[in-house]
Amino acid sequence: EEYVDDGPIFLATPNLRGGRIDFDSANHITQWRFDESPEIQLRENDVLLVKDGSTLGISSFVRWLPGPSTVNGSIAVIRPGEALQGGYLYYCINGQDFQRLVWLKRAGLGVPHLFQADLREFQISLPPSPTQRRIATILTTLDEVIEATEKLVEKHQQIKAGLMHDLFTRGLWTRPELA
Repeated sequence: EEYVDDGPIFLATPNLRGGRIDFDSANHITQWRFDESPEIQLRENDVLLVKDGSTLGISSFVRWLPGPSTVNGSIAVIRPGEALQGGYLYYCINGQDFQRLVWLKRAGLGVPHLFQADLREFQISLPPSPTQRRIATILTTLDEVIEATEKLVEKHQQIKAGLMHDLFTRGLWTRPELA
């Protein structure tokens, strides 16, 4: 009953996909529900980290917001300070060392959980801001190239599947005069 057709965006763990945020399939909540938790009202450069469930440790970086947005209780909002760039933090969280620490800190018998107190214990190296921005830019560019390549591979696999279907259903020759 708390979801509405139009209003602030309410993100859940399925909306965090491969570092991207799927705003289009997100639910919406009423303005009063949004206003009651200002600490989780999203801002650009926030980092979102799943802290509950089977997708524990998955994260996304808030590059832009289509409108007022917030998250459910399974997602931690990490808001970097002045000395820490959000894009750099996002890549640190996705790094092998941080993800291993997430795995080691898992708690809970049924549903894996990461406590916010555990998040405060994690340490990352903090180069100067320009270096952080450069690292994040390079890694973002690599991610974009990988994503574009994966889309091309998927497209070519679909073309191949279509050609194979035609081959097996119609044969090599579709015009009788060529057979």
